[in-house]
Amino acid sequence: MMLRSLSARRRPEGNGRGFTLVELLIVLSIIGVLAAVTVPRFSGASAPAGRSTFVKNLRTFIEGAFVFEMRNGETLAPAESGELPAGFEGYIREVQWTQVTPIGGRWDVEALSVDGEAVIGIGVHFKDVAQTVSAADMVEIDSVLDDGDVTTGSFRQFGEDRYYWILN
Repeated sequence: MMLRSLSARRRPEGNGRGFTLVELLIVLSIIGVLAAVTVPRFSGASAPAGRSTFVKNLRTFIEGAFVFEMRNGETLAPAESGELPAGFEGYIREVQWTQVTPIGGRWDVEALSVDGEAVIGIGVHFKDVAQTVSAADMVEIDSVLDDGDVTTGSFRQFGEDRYYWILN
């Protein structure tokens, strides 16, 4: 009588090294639960990151406008929303200016009136591109940049769809 080793035993046909349907369903269920828990955490992270990037870009543009004024003896000239003001190309990265801002809207330089005085402002205009932040978010942005009140200080709201830093 000859003993067969376990390794010499023949596997039944169709029962190879693959996973069973039950095993695959369990793994897919676990992945689904993990995705349901983690995706909402990361999707909400884009709003604060967009506000932070907006503030950083605006500060860069404000500094560029001040350097422009010091070198040229005049403030930036107003331009259409999303269009780079004349002569500003050497002071900032043009691609940052011409693309949609991190919170929606377009970058803009505008002639404004503050307390009856003509001023130039640099900021965001939500005319053709939707605003992706709330009015409360804009107040939060103002608190980082200025005084936390979009009706006073250097960063202000003009109309319902425009927010500008007053340059002069």
